[in-house]
Amino acid sequence: MPAKSIINKMITYCEKTKKRLRNFVPVTSSAFYVSEMAMRSILLELAATPKPGLVDRINNGSHSDMSYETFILSTSAIIPYFSYMAQAGIEYGTSSAPLCNLLPVIRTIGLAAENHMFSVTGGINTQKGIIFLIGLTCGACGYLLSAKEKITPGNLSAVISEISKDIIQSELSDLESKRNLTSGEKIFLQYKMSGVRGEAQEGFPSVINYGLPALKSALDSGLDLNNASLHALCNIMAHLDDTALLHRHNLATLRTVQCEMDELYQQGGLTTDEGREKWKRLEQRYNKKKINPGGSADLMAVTLMFYSLTGIRGD
Repeated sequence: MPAKSIINKMITYCEKTKKRLRNFVPVTSSAFYVSEMAMRSILLELAATPKPGLVDRINNGSHSDMSYETFILSTSAIIPYFSYMAQAGIEYGTSSAPLCNLLPVIRTIGLAAENHMFSVTGGINTQKGIIFLIGLTCGACGYLLSAKEKITPGNLSAVISEISKDIIQSELSDLESKRNLTSGEKIFLQYKMSGVRGEAQEGFPSVINYGLPALKSALDSGLDLNNASLHALCNIMAHLDDTALLHRHNLATLRTVQCEMDELYQQGGLTTDEGREKWKRLEQRYNKKKINPGGSADLMAVTLMFYSLTGIRGD
């Protein structure tokens, strides 16, 4: 798509966003700051190259219906909503209401973001998972800032877990009688894998236990942010039961990917020349076989946001 056409579309989407957000409460500078960190993390994940089976700056990975430009347009559409999710968290920081009551508020704003995303992508689901995961992170950030608590990975994890308390029970029970199941619901019925809901309820363990340690160690070793982010992605893929991948393939493929990524990571991952070469070979094979670790990519973005926000305290 020509650059001028993309810019014109972005201007149109910005005008539509203003109209869509009129019904939400005004946001503070703190909420805008949180949404800025969200945008930075999403764009850094998108720009990280090469990514196996995923859209990046060079190719479309395993996808035939979306591109780097599609994600730029999608991101420009959803970013404003994150400031309102952060603002919702700020409001709850001064409230005595249980934190789990914040989830339906974030869900409502998230649904508006999803609708806007679909309108700009022509119905293509580019970032539904990101809206949920980053949205929860924004809400948790807002809460901590309002409560004048330091933003640390542990604090973020604890607040996200409290916001998402009992989400598996409330959203994944009695599915046998439900019609028109989502892919995540079908996978839960068949494999008992809770996907993003399980990650949320547990406070993003894949970020805390795998993404952040890998990112920090790679950066400490002198790796640039692009390769350090990919190193983190490798470790997440090695451990995550990625339901996006499972949806398009099968359990055997998921386990193979996990084993290949774990072997690569244990050998040094992207911190070595050999590891980066092996990563490129895996990228080519995953692209060809249409293997899409979309859940891992979303958690890579969350990892980058956790890292960017660490140490910030509310005024």
